[in-house]
Amino acid sequence: MATFAFYRFKLNDPSCAKETFAAFEPEKRLDLIVSQRKKDGSYEDNKVVTKCYNNDVLINHEDIIVMTIENNKQKATTIDKQKVQHEHHPFCHVIIDYREGHNIIAIERNGAFDNKPEKVRDILFHGLNRIFYRQNLTIELTPLAKSYENIIEAIDMIRRRHHDRVKKICLDFNSKHNPNRQIDTNSITTVMALLADKANAKGLVAFQSEGDEEMDINAIQQELLAIADICYREGEYDLSIHFYSYGIFRYGADVVAQFGVDQTVIDEFVNQADSMDADRDRDSLPNWLDKMKDTFSDYNEQTVATIEPKRGRRK
Repeated sequence: MATFAFYRFKLNDPSCAKETFAAFEPEKRLDLIVSQRKKDGSYEDNKVVTKCYNNDVLINHEDIIVMTIENNKQKATTIDKQKVQHEHHPFCHVIIDYREGHNIIAIERNGAFDNKPEKVRDILFHGLNRIFYRQNLTIELTPLAKSYENIIEAIDMIRRRHHDRVKKICLDFNSKHNPNRQIDTNSITTVMALLADKANAKGLVAFQSEGDEEMDINAIQQELLAIADICYREGEYDLSIHFYSYGIFRYGADVVAQFGVDQTVIDEFVNQADSMDADRDRDSLPNWLDKMKDTFSDYNEQTVATIEPKRGRRK
């Protein structure tokens, strides 16, 4: 299951959206060039570096783009008993839904960019604005968020709005643990998180319904509320609710809208878009994006503070 963070995009001239994004052709890379400060945080001219992020447009079909963006990392391996650094380019998927009235960019949340989709958002913001400058266009990307009274309210909203049922509840240990924190051996989740960290493995606790039956959320409301509160306050765990057809709703310290879809849905759109039925089955990527649009009808657009490199004094 791939999890995506959702952002609303706005062009200064909305009438150009279709023509602009239609030019994103498969097998044609974008010049995603970003100027960034060096790690010391200096704004001086000689401290600003320019990075180019490799990318591939996999498909542009029916006003939906699926592309990948690669990170620029180094990975150490051992050769002849010596550590050697190699280029390492893990990637994430980006979906651009530029159908009329949608204007959504979904960014995959995975380890390629340290599970921080906002990093990819900044790359797209700077890179696309550099490209669009030639067309006198600018683009804004704002995260979508919604405040719920509690996780039960969020679950009820999804079940009611999409006529869906809860299939599974997962508690992931996200490796954000404080190494100096005292371990409570009476807490099974804490012990499992510690074991996952030490073993360099992914930790997971999951509860899944049997067959096609829905989980009895009403019976565990208080326990679920307590777990959700811990996830939100401590930020060490990710709580996700899996639905039968809707996908995943992720609840935790992140406030940006994050929802999941099966990776096969993305792969089938990329590989078989030309043969899709016009009606589309319920598991198609366009239909999932339609559900997302309905979900975001009452979401708020958050203000994003973007820091531009400044010119330093020459000495």
